[in-house]
Amino acid sequence: MKSRLLFGFYQNFLHQQNRVVNLNIQKRFKTEMSFKTKSVHCYKKLFPWKNSSELAEHLASTIAYNKDGLIALNKPFGIQIHHGETDTPRGKQRYVIPSLPNCDLTIEEALDDLKEHLNIPNLTILKSTERYSSGIVLLSTNENTTASVKKSFNRAKFHKIPNLIYWALTLGCPGANYKKEKVGLKFEEVEGKRQPIIVADPSLKASRLKKVHPVHVEYRVLSMNKKFPSSLVEISTSSTKFYFVRVYASSQISSILGDLLYSNRMNTLMGVPIKVHVQHAQAFDLPELPDNMSELLNLPKGSNISAMPTMLHLRSVFLPSFKGKDVIITADMPTHFKWTTEKLNLLPTSCSVK
Repeated sequence: MKSRLLFGFYQNFLHQQNRVVNLNIQKRFKTEMSFKTKSVHCYKKLFPWKNSSELAEHLASTIAYNKDGLIALNKPFGIQIHHGETDTPRGKQRYVIPSLPNCDLTIEEALDDLKEHLNIPNLTILKSTERYSSGIVLLSTNENTTASVKKSFNRAKFHKIPNLIYWALTLGCPGANYKKEKVGLKFEEVEGKRQPIIVADPSLKASRLKKVHPVHVEYRVLSMNKKFPSSLVEISTSSTKFYFVRVYASSQISSILGDLLYSNRMNTLMGVPIKVHVQHAQAFDLPELPDNMSELLNLPKGSNISAMPTMLHLRSVFLPSFKGKDVIITADMPTHFKWTTEKLNLLPTSCSVK
């Protein structure tokens, strides 16, 4: 009960603190330096590291928490955890449209250099946001800490606490500013492929039979800009399985900028998100950016959302009763996310672009 109250206070504090590809686009991105800007666009400078040693040095500079055997890093967008991870449409389409750079470095191969840099003999990866998003990676230095983190996540699950808090930039302004609910994620056959969909208030029986994956979720709009139809949204979830945050946003809120997986499930009309049924979503291209937004972000006119990194960031992790106390870990927004947020005039007053 105490953990839920603390988490609720934390959410309220944040709320108060911060009030496929079409041919035309392919032509615009034939060359790597296609963005209309005098200097190199920040979307082109996502991966300045030449090797794992340089990546490790960067990761060490992003440490958001280092105590009681637990270390939290701020993972950059596009960096995978292990080699051989299943490719996603973001990776596949990059070979079609060279609009963004790619990086083959991994957190795993940077661990040895990171251990040397931090003078720590052991490091184990416990939890991380997915490759094409940024944010918190939890590392453990010993087995006792590993067990304590696992217990904390189990405690959050038992108390139905959505303890993974994401920030996302969306295309369009959601119809509701706040919502808290229990939903389910299940798969539906669409044109021979299994597609994840959101169902409201799943039954206990369906969950027990594993016909649906239950998730406790809460979202709030932190800021919005109707002139350049976009929003900064906080999504707190108890699970990220099956790309839940992306699926939920594209089904219940608004498409996440840069999301190539499910953004075609939501179109916008006059800046207002319009839901597209999953059965028909495959017929739609990726959403195009409004011309005024493309100009504002120094992108070619007619660009779609593939022209930018996925604007999804694991901002905070709440660990109830971790080694006897509640712990909240928060990671700052990466440069490209901050820059985009500031350009769209969505930046919370407590944050600033360095």
